[in-house]
Formats: sequence, structure tokens, C-alpha cells
Amino acid sequence: MSDEFFSDLDKKLKNQANKNEMGKSQDEKLLQKVKNITETVTPLLNDYKAKLSKRGITAKLSVYPAGFEFKMFYKDGGEHGIKLTRSVHSKKYLFIGIYTNDDGKKFASEGGGPNITKFSIDVFEKYLQNEINDYLYYAERHRGIK
Repeated sequence: MSDEFFSDLDKKLKNQANKNEMGKSQDEKLLQKVKNITETVTPLLNDYKAKLSKRGITAKLSVYPAGFEFKMFYKDGGEHGIKLTRSVHSKKYLFIGIYTNDDGKKFASEGGGPNITKFSIDVFEKYLQNEINDYLYYAERHRGIK
């Protein structure tokens, strides 16, 4: 009776180990995808940062081993931007909007950006342009652009 129990237990443990190994492999592939996306968008983001600067908009780009953050700033200290990072909620990599509310509190919004598994630079650039337009739309609430 105990032999049967431990035989079943061994099967369950092996099955669990296989699932963990598959999960690690998928995480590694996704991490490599994020690194590739970051390398692809960094020149575009640097270009936009320079062009925004010429127009009086302060933008900052931070590049990390697994993602990036691109923020534009308001006169009242608020910010508006995007980042590619691992979600604290779902543990998946995704684009997250980073904002400052009218009351000065910072918040993040998940799920509004391009799908990283079907990434396209053209779709990303359109997303970036939309975020810049949103930044300008909300600028008056934050005493203007910085």
C-alpha cells in the first residue's frame, strides 16, 4: 500500500518538476524577447526624446537589462510615460502607463500598450505618439509642460 502511494507521489513530483522546467524555459524566451524589444525601441525613444527637447518638453529614458522607462514631465512635478517591465500583479512582461493624477498622486495602468509577444515597431511608435498626445492633453492640469 505504501509502495503504491510513493509511486504516485514520485509521478506527481516528476510532473511538477517538468512543469517548473517548462516555465523556466518560457521565462527565458520571454526575457530575451523583452531584451530584443528594448534594443529595438531605444534608438527610436532617443530620437523622440531629442525632438521633444527641441520643443521644450523634458523627457527621460532609462534602459534596464529587462526593459525601459520613458517619461515626460510637467511643471508641477508630475509625469506621464510608459515602461516595459514585469507586472507586479501578473508577473508577465508588459507595457505599463505611468502617470500623475490631478491630485499629484502617481499611478500605473497595465494593459494599454502593445502586445509584446506580437511586437511591431510600427505599432509601438503609434502607441508612443498616442502617449505624447495624452501628455499634452493633460499638461494644462499640471501647470504646463516642463
